[in-house]
Amino acid sequence: RILVAEGGDGESASTTSSLFYVGVYVASVAPTALAFVLKEEIFECHRHLNLDIFVVNTYGSVVSLAFTILLLPLASVPGIGEVPLRELAAYTRNGLDCFMGNDPTPADDCTGSPLAPLLYFCINVTYNIFILALVKQGGALLTFLTNTVTFPLSTILFTLPWPLLGASTLNRFVILGLAIELSGIVYYQHASSKSARPEESSSTTTNATTGKSAERTYLLTEEQGRSQYDTTLKPDPSALST
Repeated sequence: RILVAEGGDGESASTTSSLFYVGVYVASVAPTALAFVLKEEIFECHRHLNLDIFVVNTYGSVVSLAFTILLLPLASVPGIGEVPLRELAAYTRNGLDCFMGNDPTPADDCTGSPLAPLLYFCINVTYNIFILALVKQGGALLTFLTNTVTFPLSTILFTLPWPLLGASTLNRFVILGLAIELSGIVYYQHASSKSARPEESSSTTTNATTGKSAERTYLLTEEQGRSQYDTTLKPDPSALST
């Protein structure tokens, strides 16, 4: 809830509103993390089927399209889209018209369509395929961390003068957030590699011990076989005396 005190305390209202949308962004990360876990579970449960990444991506895209159409009325909710429900059909038609490169109204600018949306579509499909490949090979945690790295990289790339977008600027809060996020990623990688070293050392020691034990068993078996062979060939003294 956003409260504005008497006297026009706009700064306090703006801070409350910013915290609210930060919370919305944090909550929006939860479905992505859950999706990574579910995809990893699917690949693990059906490992014997060797699921094709393109097939899984196609099913995911179809479900995403269905939910996108079902959730279109949310565009009329204040604070999200603020498009009146009665104008939603016309808004969708205007979007399709703009996708084809036509300006629905004189105030609209659909320069770059349909090439720019199709380019975004191709890059997004490629990104999703690589994400699924990472989930299949590395697991949900590694995929989520890798996806986290894309945020600071995209933020830095947005400072370049891209066509149709221009260049954005970074304020001190964005730079501070990027520094904290990158520090957390570096610390996690360092801690993970540090904890993996004792396991590798223990595995190496176990393998060496197992190898030595197997070698001793082999030598002992060979010695026993040689002893039995000598006993069989050795003549009986009683038989020689008779």
